[in-house]
Amino acid sequence: MPSNFSDLINVPNLETNFIKGIDLSHHNSTIKDWNSIRNAGIAFAIIKVSDGVNSPDKYASEHATMAQKKGLKIGYYHFAHPDTKSGGNIIADAKAEANDFMSRLKTLPHSDLDFFLDLENWGPAPQNDSSLNPVDYLLWANTFIDELLRAANEPGKSVVIYSRKEYLDRKLPGNHNLGKYKFWISRYINDYNKAIAPVGWNDWYLWQFTETGAFANNMGTFDLNIMRK
Repeated sequence: MPSNFSDLINVPNLETNFIKGIDLSHHNSTIKDWNSIRNAGIAFAIIKVSDGVNSPDKYASEHATMAQKKGLKIGYYHFAHPDTKSGGNIIADAKAEANDFMSRLKTLPHSDLDFFLDLENWGPAPQNDSSLNPVDYLLWANTFIDELLRAANEPGKSVVIYSRKEYLDRKLPGNHNLGKYKFWISRYINDYNKAIAPVGWNDWYLWQFTETGAFANNMGTFDLNIMRK
């Protein structure tokens, strides 16, 4: 498994037309050496803002502000909890999460990138995973996206969906319509040809290839990504 971009360059069949990036959350806390990140060729940072409803990431503002100061393009993601706990039904829950995310974005530096929706289990399954059936899971995702784009009212911006292939292949109907949105794949492997998008997508736009990336000055580990130009 590649742990840094030098390793990734040696992955067989890897295309060269990509941009390097990181994604950040409270797990990274305060970053002490942004220069090491920028000097490694990092061009963008995707920053966690919210987790379900009423659970903001306390480092979002710090991460966004510092990334922009170092010249990185920034984007924001919401960690979804597709269920019915916030509002009593699927549609109300999805709208509640979208509006919670949007309300927090208004307090942060303006993003350069699209919005990002993280669809995965939030802990050990099945107790920490959505119990919605595939049709209802799709309804939740479409409702969230529609509500977010309506509330954001930023023409030209869309949503990128983050997940694992095996996860969405289980959670979504085979004939879903989410393939019209770009896909950000999580696949920790050193074989480029095995970074395969879920059913419904022709390919991926972003590849999170490791969660153990490292930079100078021993700042802990980071999620590393490449984005197709």
